[in-house]
Amino acid sequence: AVAAQTRIEELGEITVQRLPRFFEALGHKYRYIIVDGLRDFNDHAVATMDLAHMVVLVVTQDVPAIRAAARSLRLFRRLGYPPERLRLVVNRYSPKGPISLDNVEAALARPVDFTVGNDFPLIEQALNHGHMTSELDPLAAVSRDLRNLGRMLAGVPAEPDNRGFWARLFSRR
Repeated sequence: AVAAQTRIEELGEITVQRLPRFFEALGHKYRYIIVDGLRDFNDHAVATMDLAHMVVLVVTQDVPAIRAAARSLRLFRRLGYPPERLRLVVNRYSPKGPISLDNVEAALARPVDFTVGNDFPLIEQALNHGHMTSELDPLAAVSRDLRNLGRMLAGVPAEPDNRGFWARLFSRR
């Protein structure tokens, strides 16, 4: 597998022309291939997105992120990506955030497909210790969100919310 910190264009022998064979070979070994961290639209990134079954655009609740997402969506339309191939995810979501989900959807002219809650302390701990949030706190809302995001992307139903009535009523989300 490709290391998480490796950029696609740094894979040496893998030219844009060889990307289809590269991903085909990976597809024989892995059911799902996730390419994370495409930060620009260079030739390798566009070729990778052209090959993808799904493109997930991750945005936060702030004006610069929403403007960047709007530019990306315009590019995706120009590239001919059908809307059903795109997913919009709001990361670090807070119902009290500066921009509501309704505003995000209005600005981007499409629905938000999924939200991942904001739990900075747990995420920071997971990053700094090299653990998944579900290893540190499997019952945390953000751990459940991340599991359900994976399930949504894989086309598997979300896990049920087994928290009690009062916990759901007074949750931060």
